[in-house]
Amino acid sequence: MLHSKDTNRISEIKTQFDSKENKTLRLLNWLSFFEFKSIYKSLDPVKKKGFKITDLLGMLLIVPFTGKTNMHSLLQSSSTPLTARKDSFYRMKKMHEMGEAAVWIRWSICKNLLSQRNGYCSRTSDAVIDDSLLTKSGTIMENISRLWDHVSMRYVLGYRMLVLGYFDGKSFLPVSFSLHREKGKREASPYGLKRMEYQGQYHKQRNADSPAGKRTAEIDKDKITTAIRMIKQSCGSLEVDYLLMDSWFTCEKMLACAHPVKVKLIGMMKMGNARYLFRGKEYMVKELIVLLKKEQKRCRKLSAMYIEVPLFYKGNAVKPLFSKFGRNGNWQLLCLRT
Repeated sequence: MLHSKDTNRISEIKTQFDSKENKTLRLLNWLSFFEFKSIYKSLDPVKKKGFKITDLLGMLLIVPFTGKTNMHSLLQSSSTPLTARKDSFYRMKKMHEMGEAAVWIRWSICKNLLSQRNGYCSRTSDAVIDDSLLTKSGTIMENISRLWDHVSMRYVLGYRMLVLGYFDGKSFLPVSFSLHREKGKREASPYGLKRMEYQGQYHKQRNADSPAGKRTAEIDKDKITTAIRMIKQSCGSLEVDYLLMDSWFTCEKMLACAHPVKVKLIGMMKMGNARYLFRGKEYMVKELIVLLKKEQKRCRKLSAMYIEVPLFYKGNAVKPLFSKFGRNGNWQLLCLRT
């Protein structure tokens, strides 16, 4: 989660602009440093007429840094080098053949090569998998559903977005994403909607083999299966040392996935009734904490107690870290799969 979601804070690059300089052209020139067009040129054949996709995408990327509220206001200004209008951007965004997953991975690879070329080399690189709630307000939108919001503790309209990010020690880049909905348990209210609301939703036929068709088919798949596909696809192209996740994603399937792709999994584990094999016997988490009481160590700097011990969880060798902060704190479990 970003500490600041304000995309208008561009104080880090304000010093690079002259008051009389065309800000839009300067930003587009900066994209050439990242070899932007060479990365996205594979998408140009998708759009056979009009403006090139690389030119349109470049304009979309720089909108937050120009001080304009939307693409229309940028195109109306005298600083834009394109004669395109907003319809060109809408038509591009609605193309079914836009396969952005491989392009995102190429962007991350290119960024790493540029960092190494300029003398920056990180000791470790991490992949992070997590989900977020995208709230919406209309029931007519395609595949919308009501989802449980753990922050507001109520059901809201929206999509569940699953994102795999890549952190190289300096920058965090999205590598892949998927949108999901939840059907719910009540047959009378499919996807948390009234029957009339569900029947009135927008639907569109797509080629099942197109990138848009595959993206639509993922919306009803479980997040664990989709996350594993993302991890296998990305870790085969990027150098990843650690895979980070919260307790919702850390499960038997994820632990089994980490070893073939040669990454070390670090994830929180639920303090539930799951059993771990220790010295030939199975124990629950609370039983292990009592059994290993003499193995507790103290970290004075963090004012924490912790226990490290190798275990087996459903056939997978793991190294859990039990930790408790403060005298009256609750025990938490962090799992490492090497």
